[in-house]
Amino acid sequence: MTPKQKRCLDFIRSFHDKNGFSPNYAEIGRHLGSLSKSSVFGLVSALVTQGHLVRTEGSVRNLAIVEPDSPLALPAELRIRLALYCRDRGERPAAVLADVVSQVLDAADVDSGCRSELSSTEREHVL
Repeated sequence: MTPKQKRCLDFIRSFHDKNGFSPNYAEIGRHLGSLSKSSVFGLVSALVTQGHLVRTEGSVRNLAIVEPDSPLALPAELRIRLALYCRDRGERPAAVLADVVSQVLDAADVDSGCRSELSSTEREHVL
């Protein structure tokens, strides 16, 4: 991660912690010294590719930080393969991951009602 990418990620994290939502590209650009939206897009895209951020749908404030122990923290090779798969098929990564996880859990016969079996600490960490 470059120093500028780290500053960008740190700003997104602190902005989200303070406001409860992510900054838009203009706000990120201003914080980083009047960067253009296209420059910010490049920084954010690199952070997404590296697995530090994910983009959610439906909002211009669509960035979420991926913590290292998060279920979304896929190794780089899998993120690249997933991105290529989704691009080629016009699918969303979140939908593909949900389908795959569901298939694996169904095959392992893990009950979909098992949420109540988790301790409150486990639920907070996972959900």
